[in-house]
Amino acid sequence: MPRQRQPDWERDEWLLALDFYLRHQGAPLPGKRSAEVKELSNKLRSLRGSLPGLLPLPESFRNPAGVEMQLYQFVGFDPSNELKGLRPTRLAREIWDVYAGDAARVSKIAARIVEMSGANFSIPSAESLGVSEALEGRVLTYEHVRRERNPKLTRKKKEKFQDEHEGRLFCEVCAFDYERRYGERGRGFIEAHHTRALADLPRKGTRIRLEDLVLLCANCHRMIHRTRPWLTTSQLGNIIANP
Repeated sequence: MPRQRQPDWERDEWLLALDFYLRHQGAPLPGKRSAEVKELSNKLRSLRGSLPGLLPLPESFRNPAGVEMQLYQFVGFDPSNELKGLRPTRLAREIWDVYAGDAARVSKIAARIVEMSGANFSIPSAESLGVSEALEGRVLTYEHVRRERNPKLTRKKKEKFQDEHEGRLFCEVCAFDYERRYGERGRGFIEAHHTRALADLPRKGTRIRLEDLVLLCANCHRMIHRTRPWLTTSQLGNIIANP
């Protein structure tokens, strides 16, 4: 039987690996037999409770030896490390360039990714997210999108907004009003966007503040999510005001 090829590493996995590397930077990296690398291996496996198609994980998947080897991709980027690193992948290089200068942020992102994962969990597919860029990994992006699509929360936000704007609903960036443009067909239509950084999303079971949501037309919402880093509503407003 042919040996099963290991799936490519996802952004979420590289972020956990980078957090591990930065916490051990300046000292010899723990080896494959160390408790630290074995713990990282278990965290990575918990992100992929199954493979695409619900195939069970093979014993070799993200095993300590493989994880140790991948950590040495970061060695090649690190000017403070004199050891020779492995030939890097494009994604590992990108993760290093974007995040290596902010260890505290990486630690926070990694902790939230682990928190969101668990038994029988699997990294969401790109198709399920419905956004162009999963800038802090698919796990946190999925949670972000799930909260934006929470019908109960969106309804409360709409009701509060209408109470404050004489019953109207319109985009808080470009002021587009679906009902005024499309008549009855557009009545009550608007999208909600969660403004807080992914790693700062409230923990499971905590109440989400309506103040963390803004109402956007579909066009503005897509523009915010189109490239990374995601735009803030103020940044998008400045683009519209100064074309």
